[in-house]
Amino acid sequence: MGAPTAQDLKRGRWFLLISVVVTALLFSFPQGFYLAYPLMLLSTLAHEMGHGIAGAVVGATFESFHLWADGSGMAEVTGTHSRIANAIVSAGGLVGPALVAAAFFALGRREKSARTCLWGLGAFLAFVDVWVVRGLFSFGFFFVAALAAVCLGIASKAKPWLAQMSVLFV
Repeated sequence: MGAPTAQDLKRGRWFLLISVVVTALLFSFPQGFYLAYPLMLLSTLAHEMGHGIAGAVVGATFESFHLWADGSGMAEVTGTHSRIANAIVSAGGLVGPALVAAAFFALGRREKSARTCLWGLGAFLAFVDVWVVRGLFSFGFFFVAALAAVCLGIASKAKPWLAQMSVLFV
């Protein structure tokens, strides 16, 4: 794929800075919560997926994922038979999103890798929606499906700079 160009890196730094400022400002305004609401749901999704995927890594079964409209969520993991496995599953909720964020920062350095990242994220979310999200007409099912559709839509139709900005924002 080659090294990122100076323009890719400069654009990436600006997008990252803008996303940090926008996120911080959202909570400074009375109506900011309504704009930040999807970000809260996204963070809950990432947190609970971290638990579930960590469980799958240690040989447990990721039974189900639930997301409710109030921003709470739950990942049900069964089959952990040791304290170490339980600790890894517990830590997955914090460590998993941090690892994904690091990967997104790296992939967001270039427009082409950002687009590939969105294709992968959209496909993963569609798979997760079928694999572990419970309740065909649940809030969580619709949110994950909508997020998958947005990622795939940006990956397929958006200008390259928008794909890059989206990956860095997420």
